[in-house]
Amino acid sequence: MRIIGQSINMRYVGNIRKDLMKFTEIPVELPDEVKHRIKIVEFGLKYGYRAATEAFNISKSTYYS
Repeated sequence: MRIIGQSINMRYVGNIRKDLMKFTEIPVELPDEVKHRIKIVEFGLKYGYRAATEAFNISKSTYYS
């Protein structure tokens, strides 16, 4: 079975912090840009990509990348 779309992105984003914590003893703070992208993706999952692109003033291709 092949999973495509947002589920892959959210799985990847959700594992970033967990993976970083394995290799460091000091808690890792995510950069502001990464936090902003996570907020956009979470908003898109909750309300749909159209609402996210309008709310954050980004294009559809930017949202999916």
